Amino acid sequence: ELTDSVEDALERGVHVVMVVAREDGSRLARHTASRLRNEVVERFRRAGGERFHIFHLEQTTGAREQIYVHSKLMIVDDCYASIGSANFNGRSMTNDTEIEIGVVDEDLVDITIDGKPARVCKFAHDLRIRLWAEHFECPADSLRDPIKAIDKIWHDERPEDARRAKPHHVSIGIFNIDPIAEDITTLITEHLISIPFIKLPEG
Repeated sequence: ELTDSVEDALERGVHVVMVVAREDGSRLARHTASRLRNEVVERFRRAGGERFHIFHLEQTTGAREQIYVHSKLMIVDDCYASIGSANFNGRSMTNDTEIEIGVVDEDLVDITIDGKPARVCKFAHDLRIRLWAEHFECPADSLRDPIKAIDKIWHDERPEDARRAKPHHVSIGIFNIDPIAEDITTLITEHLISIPFIKLPEG
């Protein structure tokens, strides 16, 4: 449902910038996560084309170590900011315990969005600018207009030296082990096979 909503927004002409972790968890979890992420990203690329951007963060020391993104943050139109613990998945929307704060600020500022005058909320606007300036090590004043800033800095063709944000390309393996894992899970839940109980030594 979450993917459907973002896909619909992209088809309506909305610009979407996503910042994600470069890689996640264990090798097994990473394989499944990468396949699912690839499916979602491909849907967004088809729906949004040049209006969809996805990046991950790396250290600028030259070691190419990832800056692990674990924050859950969404900023919409410089008017609404959502900060919390919910992940982009069904579990967070159903049975996981999550907490979220949504901020719509009464302190308004006048900016332009794609060159057109707009009145936005100061908190969401300032938060977006601070983050983008940090990711790209560029002056805040060049980021006031979000659409012009997207065209200027959130583009794959931009030189990548001395910046944290890198274009994110999802890599998936040749073999898809998900059906095997699903079959094993089904066999266990249907009691068609059993996992032997192994007693561990003391300590």
